[in-house]
Parts: sequence; structure tokens; C-alpha cells
Amino acid sequence: LCQMHGIAPLLHTRFKASGISTRCAPEFIDYLATQYGACKSRARRISEIQQQLTQPFADDNRDLLLLKGCQLLSACYPDPALRPMADIDVLIRAENRPLLEAVTDRLGLRLYSETADGASYLTSAAMSGIEDANEGMFVSEDARELYVYERADAPIAVDVHFRVTRSLQFAV
Repeated sequence: LCQMHGIAPLLHTRFKASGISTRCAPEFIDYLATQYGACKSRARRISEIQQQLTQPFADDNRDLLLLKGCQLLSACYPDPALRPMADIDVLIRAENRPLLEAVTDRLGLRLYSETADGASYLTSAAMSGIEDANEGMFVSEDARELYVYERADAPIAVDVHFRVTRSLQFAV
């Protein structure tokens, strides 16, 4: 349940700080620590790719807006490992696509899928044999451990949006 909701790293830090971890099953505490480590490693990888992706746009005075997790990470989380992320979402102007293609090529990112509203890129090493860009998790094969694990080495997708396509409708 904590992995489904992305709170395993948060539980790890809170349990550790409060001393609650001494009252929990050691296997569960180990699981939380493993998830925290995996999320910390992924956050570092995502941050590196994000910096390399955004800097050329800034250098060329072009608009690039970080969306979702990447935007929330810097604004809301004191520790990047507390916000599990699978991809980097950005919004760019469609006319900046040539710069995007030059940057993604330089970073070794390859086009995975494309629509009129955007495109997804993955590292070229991840492209071989991958069927789903969200193959970032695996389930333990040990029947006693029914935990879903975040993989630190899972492919990181870059999802590029050329326009905002959905609006939320609220009724009062």
C-alpha cells in the first residue's frame, strides 16, 4: 500500500526519526530503507537528466516549463528521495522542437512514442527490449514478501508536452 501511494521513502524517514521503526517488523523496515535508497538514486539520475535537458533551453532563452513531480520536487520536498518519480514532464512550445531533438540526441534519448500533443523519450540503452516506458517496478519473487519495489536503475522517460491538453471540470 505504501508503494502504491509513493510514501515508502517518507515512512522510512518518519519512522527512523520518531523511533517507531523499533516497533515494526525488521523486514518491513528493511523494505522502507531499500525504497528510500532506490528513490534517492533515481532522484539523483532524474536531476542530472533534468539539468542537462533544461540548460540548453535557458541558454538559448527558450521557454521550458517543468511539470508535475519535477516542479513539486524543488518547491515542496526538502529531500528529493521523498518524492518517487518515474519520468520528467516538461512543457515546451512546438516551434522549439528542433532544439528539443538536438538536446535529446546529445543526451542519448530516443523517441519512444509521439502524438500531436507531445512525445516520450527514453535512454537508448533502455529502448532495447522494453515494451512499456513505465517498467520501473518489480514485485519480489519471495512469496513471503508481497512488496512492490521501486528500481533505482529503471528507465527514466522524458515526457514532452507541446500544449496543455486536459482541463479539469469541477462542479460545486
